[in-house]
Amino acid sequence: MLWVVAYDIPVTKRRNKIAKLLEGYGKRVQYSVFECDLEESQFSELRNRLLKLLKLPDDSLRYYPIAANMTRKIVILGGDGLYEKPDHFAV
Repeated sequence: MLWVVAYDIPVTKRRNKIAKLLEGYGKRVQYSVFECDLEESQFSELRNRLLKLLKLPDDSLRYYPIAANMTRKIVILGGDGLYEKPDHFAV
């Protein structure tokens, strides 16, 4: 399933760690927004790893699931196209 992961992290060091982790699971599409095409186990792993990095309630992070039948309705203006899962991940 495609997930849109968006975050607001006020501390640069922590924000950079979260961005680096997300780069291993998907593609940055905006400064604080990633698209990640993940199996359920990968999504669970990502959630657990991000939870260890977050400082709540100072940090904010959201996951938005995008059903496969809805991806063709996504409108993209500028930037790259929709994220396509690579053959393998570097985590």
